[in-house]
Amino acid sequence: MKMSALRSVTALLFLCFSHAGLAQSIDSLAMSSISLSAFVEQNEVPQNRLVNFVLRLHWNGDLDRYEVHPFENPIVQNLQIQGSGSTNRVAEENGVRQAIREYTFTLKPEAIGMGYVESFIIKYTDLSSQVEHRLTTNRIPIKVIDPVPDPISRAWFIAPLIIVALAGAAFYFIQTLRKRKAERLKRAQEVAAMAVPIEENYLQQLKEIDLNEPTLDGGRAFAALSRSLRRFLHERFEAPGLEATTTQVTDYLHEHNFDDRIVNEIVEILTSADIIKFSGKTVDRPLLERAYTIVESILQKSLRGEIPYEREKTGNMT
Repeated sequence: MKMSALRSVTALLFLCFSHAGLAQSIDSLAMSSISLSAFVEQNEVPQNRLVNFVLRLHWNGDLDRYEVHPFENPIVQNLQIQGSGSTNRVAEENGVRQAIREYTFTLKPEAIGMGYVESFIIKYTDLSSQVEHRLTTNRIPIKVIDPVPDPISRAWFIAPLIIVALAGAAFYFIQTLRKRKAERLKRAQEVAAMAVPIEENYLQQLKEIDLNEPTLDGGRAFAALSRSLRRFLHERFEAPGLEATTTQVTDYLHEHNFDDRIVNEIVEILTSADIIKFSGKTVDRPLLERAYTIVESILQKSLRGEIPYEREKTGNMT
């Protein structure tokens, strides 16, 4: 009798401990499971648009609690995988830390009709127990509908507006340039009216030749006087410039009815300068002083407006 009672107590204790261990194992399994969600962001997609297929794994705990095994891209029908990516993050919900790993596949429809993402298996290992588990997705349908118009197809409407806007901008730009040009011309004319007469500039240059300088090189000084006179005639009366011959300058002066005395004085200086240049003749002080006086006189007469001439050509000299 005693032996039977002892056996009954022993059996009861074994059942209790077994039940407790089983409950603990079940609780541990529940705490160590991964949840899988597989879905598409749109069940209907136009043929010329893209759609994302998302695989989301989440579990309680840290990201490194489980090792998700690498897997191949899902098998798709009437669809093309254009790209893929993955993200990891940790969130907290109701005080419980949750790890979330998400895989995204970008799909492009091929033809109008039905497309499918076939079911496949994802394997993972619980690193705390080194037990491998597997999850299976469902087959997901995607309806491919007629393509929608692309934004670029509205260009026929936008293009005329752009053309009108560009034309208006161009017109405004041109008008602004013309206005600014007119303003600059007006300012230039005002400045020119207030500017120092050209004769004053050449008289100032003339003073830089010091006839009393003992070491003055007469040849160089005479050449400087001749060049200064040529430049002045060109700038003031539009006569031929430095590259012209003495004959060309003389003809121009006669054609525009310059006073004969002025012409003779100019010819005297230019001819003497030519002779000195090509012969190497020494320039004495009286010759240099006369040339200086003639150039100074011409500049002063021009400054006073005492050199009459005709702007238009009146005839050719032979």
